[in-house]
Amino acid sequence: MVKVRKLLPQLKLYNVRFIIIGGQAAVLQGSAYITADIDICYARDKENLENIVKALTPFHPYLRGVEKRLPFIFDVKTLEMGLNFTFTTDKELIFFSCQKAKRTIAF
Repeated sequence: MVKVRKLLPQLKLYNVRFIIIGGQAAVLQGSAYITADIDICYARDKENLENIVKALTPFHPYLRGVEKRLPFIFDVKTLEMGLNFTFTTDKELIFFSCQKAKRTIAF
């Protein structure tokens, strides 16, 4: 299960602008739906990308489904160059981030 109680405070601590979508959004609205990941859309300006990197680096994110021995650099440049990422971490937190949010809500 996603460690939402660890992820959300970390994103807030670093002032990451994002919205929760997908199954976790449904759960937060009272759904009995069960999901093992968290889907977010985030603002893609440079400051927010820097904040995302600072917030998520302690979780050691890497691309889900890719061998860990393959090189992957989690930094602002990587986030700028991609639109959609599916990550997992060595802390058992799995999340998906999607492309440009037209509006963001700060938590």
